[in-house]
Amino acid sequence: MREIIIKLNGKDYHDFLKISNEYGLSVEEKIYEMIYVYLIVQRKRFKQSRL
Repeated sequence: MREIIIKLNGKDYHDFLKISNEYGLSVEEKIYEMIYVYLIVQRKRFKQSRL
């Protein structure tokens, strides 16, 4: 497993925290979800470009 460090200013963090809470997730869970969705989309694009 790899560690990723993201630095956000206070306003961006609080805005992201608010968005995460609206989905019932922590900031870490929301970031993980976003990365997971991004990887699915990119893998699908890669597969289609190889056809």
